[in-house]
Amino acid sequence: MITFSVIIPARPNAQIKALESLKNIEYDPAHWEIIVVEGRQPSIQRNKAVSIAKGEIIFFLDDDSEPIPQLFNSVLEFYKEAQVVVVGGPCLMKPTEKELPKELDLILKSCFGTFNTAARWCVAGNQPKKATEKDLIMCNLSMRKEIFLKEGGLNESLYPNEENEFLHRLEKKGYRLVYNPKTVVYRERHRRLQDFIKSIFYYGRGRVKQNFISPTIKDIPHTIPFLFVIYLFSLLFIHSPWFWYLPAVAYGLLNLFFSCRIICQEGHIKYLFSSPFLFLLLHLSYGLGLGFGLVSVMAGRHKSPSSEINVRIVKLYER
Repeated sequence: MITFSVIIPARPNAQIKALESLKNIEYDPAHWEIIVVEGRQPSIQRNKAVSIAKGEIIFFLDDDSEPIPQLFNSVLEFYKEAQVVVVGGPCLMKPTEKELPKELDLILKSCFGTFNTAARWCVAGNQPKKATEKDLIMCNLSMRKEIFLKEGGLNESLYPNEENEFLHRLEKKGYRLVYNPKTVVYRERHRRLQDFIKSIFYYGRGRVKQNFISPTIKDIPHTIPFLFVIYLFSLLFIHSPWFWYLPAVAYGLLNLFFSCRIICQEGHIKYLFSSPFLFLLLHLSYGLGLGFGLVSVMAGRHKSPSSEINVRIVKLYER
């Protein structure tokens, strides 16, 4: 029977919400373990945990991930194929009565909002598919421990985007990555707008640092939000010719179109007011993050990651 090691990075003394959901996992308790790693640099924490993990398959969760009971069973069939080294799935919104998390969830699931990474936030299709790093997310990601160690693990200078850089390395070497829509975890979306802005900003900053380490032509579309921010700034100084306003008009029409799609899907006109604003906020936050990341890298600014970690084995399987 295949063994699993669940790895959860967390800040010191943080509440680990994932532990409660893991009690419901439908898998022989003698064949999986949980390792909580406390610290302030998740990539270092995860690498350390993998180095002491005993499972054949490591499963990365976040401290607030709430996995379905069938989580392990949902990936088993794929690991029967030797070429498959990674299996992951979507991070869906935990049911909530709060309005803002619902609205943010709709934005994240839209291809206009998050382009080719939308599969991370919704069930993309009914069947498993070959994945890229754009489809997978670290709060719901399994992989073969042997390959993780063989390929050098996560780049400890990166956070976030450490998993994206690692998965891109695996892709280049011909390993197979799988997105399974039935491999699901639930998480709450942000309850405060400032937390959402901060998170998206960090994703943009991390993407720039990732591309300097592992550049790829496929990431060119991800520069569009940065160029859009520059363009909007230019409107403060360039008032003619008239065609200079065409990109802004095109963006406004696209924003309105996808906002109307949300209205049709949800059956409520209220999203006509919130969706355009949140789409714009997402794109501006990501674009500014890209810009800040670019300036930081070009200026040679680098914050040394904290290596102080505490490994806590919550549950150790017994053979």
